[in-house]
Amino acid sequence: MIWTIVILLALVVSVFGYRYYLLLTLTSGDKILASPHFVGGKFVNSVPNKKYTIKEIVGMVFKSGQKDQKPSKPLPVENLDKNVILYLANKALSFFVPLGVGKRLQKWGVDKSKILEFNWCDAVRIGDIKIASTPARHYSSRNLLDKDFTFWCSWSLIGGGYRIFFSGDTGTFPSFAEIGERYGPFDLTFI
Repeated sequence: MIWTIVILLALVVSVFGYRYYLLLTLTSGDKILASPHFVGGKFVNSVPNKKYTIKEIVGMVFKSGQKDQKPSKPLPVENLDKNVILYLANKALSFFVPLGVGKRLQKWGVDKSKILEFNWCDAVRIGDIKIASTPARHYSSRNLLDKDFTFWCSWSLIGGGYRIFFSGDTGTFPSFAEIGERYGPFDLTFI
């Protein structure tokens, strides 16, 4: 019995220790810790995500009575992240990314000087173009232990008499109206 407790305790300590190791190595330190969206060791949404029960998850996976659930032919799959980033790293002047993503790009070989990390409402000007990071409702994870270690965002680009909004990978949430009031009205939106 005592060995079981010792093993379970060691497992819990190693999992949490590894989680904080990941936090320190995959993030941008002080800027992340200063973010009001980084709470309890992870990034959080301004509107909490719904917590699904196991029953709801199983129901979504195994929907019954639905026709056309499978495509008629296999969908093409591109394994684009790392290879595309490395290709662009030799050509791009800068990478604009949410907080925490910069360390991952550095590990892939992108020069730190080319990476600008953004919290929501951070902005930068390049010539006459303003690029602003705007809120999004999502989460992040590459494995079971790094949930919400990196941030997520949408983007607003303003310049040349035009305003463009790119929602990123987000669900609908009340901040769309706030983004529109602050950076819009938009001439073009990508959702």
